[in-house]
Amino acid sequence: MLTPIKCFATKAWRSKFERIRSVGINKLRSMWLLRDVIGSIINTLLTTLSIPYVLVKSLLPLLGYSQSFNAATERVYLASIISLDCGLVRDKANA
Repeated sequence: MLTPIKCFATKAWRSKFERIRSVGINKLRSMWLLRDVIGSIINTLLTTLSIPYVLVKSLLPLLGYSQSFNAATERVYLASIISLDCGLVRDKANA
């Protein structure tokens, strides 16, 4: 069974989401919303996607695996990471 990722389950994130809920998204300062909320989410998701990608692209060829194995590994990891990210965002939106 997979261990749930709790990158958005900190007190700082809880306070950000409570502020958005209490004030309303239309009444918040746009720069705060872009920098502290949306920018942080994009940063987390890009890090989640880019680290495994770099490992697959650089480590597997060094270990001598075939091109077909590398391609299959890329497809599997991309599908699993993207579904994990989408599930993470959906769960946090419903919380």
